[in-house]
Amino acid sequence: MAASARRSDRQHLLLTGGRFDELALPDWTPERRLAPCRTHVDVAAFTPDGKTIACAAATIALVDAATGREHKLGDDDWACDICTKPGAQLRFSQDGDYLAAFAARELRVWKVADRKQILSYRAEDELTDLRFDPDGRTLRYLYDNMVISLDLSPRAGATHVRKGVAKLSPGGRWVAMEDPDQNRLGLWDLRGRKEVATFPLREFGAWGFDRTGTRMLIADITSVRLIDLATRKKLWQISTPHTNTNNPERVDFSRDGKTIALTLQPSSQEGSFRLLEVDTADGRVLRTFSSQIGGGPYTPDGRLASTFGRFIDLTTGKPVDAAFDVVRGASAVAVSDQGRLAFSAGPAGRIAMWTVQGPAQITPVLRGTTGEIAELAFSPKGDLLASVTMEGILQIWDVNAMRRLGGAFNLHGSQITSLAFSPDDSTLYAADWGSVYKIPIGAERIVQDVCRRAGHTLSPADWAAFLKDVPYRDICPTRQP
Repeated sequence: MAASARRSDRQHLLLTGGRFDELALPDWTPERRLAPCRTHVDVAAFTPDGKTIACAAATIALVDAATGREHKLGDDDWACDICTKPGAQLRFSQDGDYLAAFAARELRVWKVADRKQILSYRAEDELTDLRFDPDGRTLRYLYDNMVISLDLSPRAGATHVRKGVAKLSPGGRWVAMEDPDQNRLGLWDLRGRKEVATFPLREFGAWGFDRTGTRMLIADITSVRLIDLATRKKLWQISTPHTNTNNPERVDFSRDGKTIALTLQPSSQEGSFRLLEVDTADGRVLRTFSSQIGGGPYTPDGRLASTFGRFIDLTTGKPVDAAFDVVRGASAVAVSDQGRLAFSAGPAGRIAMWTVQGPAQITPVLRGTTGEIAELAFSPKGDLLASVTMEGILQIWDVNAMRRLGGAFNLHGSQITSLAFSPDDSTLYAADWGSVYKIPIGAERIVQDVCRRAGHTLSPADWAAFLKDVPYRDICPTRQP
């Protein structure tokens, strides 16, 4: 394969495919300025201005065409799973902000600034060429006398926040993000898309919101504090107990908001967990228990659903009833107001569902995209369950029918640390290190989003071409084709 561009006052030609050669034109003079490309020999492309080169094999290197230096972003490699395939090609958008790789029917698109993949696509037939629109938001290719357009706009709107472990409030109004470099916790109002307060946060920080999204508890190695979110004022503060043997691990508010379960993990392998039940009115520690298993979310009847597969009675601190089937500590657990329990069931992406009363298993086990589940969340009505894997694959489940709704939504490697539904179930919020995604999931919201992206409704001719077995209807009645 060959790539050419004008660099400063000369034209250059790059030859790839098993070896890498750089030639200065018109004299065909060999040069050796692009050292990083000699280990990325399968395919290469210049940006339209000729200032930058992408060369690739199993990984992609971004190289300054004038100096030959590689533009690195951290220590992670920029992986490309199709760049070594026969006939692979690279294409930059006109502004150089996006890079596309394609081979046979496979297409991948990345945002160059953060190397994040924004599209993984399989075409109907072999791709021979493609082009970005001038604004970089649309990618087009030719198929069977038709031009197919791919919208590259994010399917999920994102609010960019500080990088760190994040937790969302129920309803998705607030997100609190740890900033370990500054020893603080930032509180963001997602309606206003801005940080509204910061709080000191020492080592072993844990925090959580009540169900109404009006209060937040912050615990670290020195103190436990309850914050009023409307005023951002401290309602009370106590010293963190048992810090010589335990550290804060998780915070869970009861359904009625009157108590908080604070789980303290052991600071040594020989130690035990400590479970504290705290009165939200004044911070009094009502009960303290030593336990061999950690805590978890409250159930509707006031117990804790431990990630270790047992319910914990908070009047005694003892496990009660039969165990629900957790082979090892579950990576994610969620409880609905309707009395259903969901937890991750192993590294293959399976989700087990049980009734809180009994407990009794609900079959079948939910099987989705392979990958260990990182987070689970029920909708307020309890009829939907959201799951996301460690790799950022998001799925929505119909709890009553015990089946997946639609396809998987790929957040492309995002490290999601929290999920929350909007109060009306129409939107799902997903927080990762540095962003909070707003994903429409209600039928009306999805139709509105599709219509906005398309800019017009489907004409009867378009409908017949793509949905010939479905009766025609005007899905965007306020827009004309």
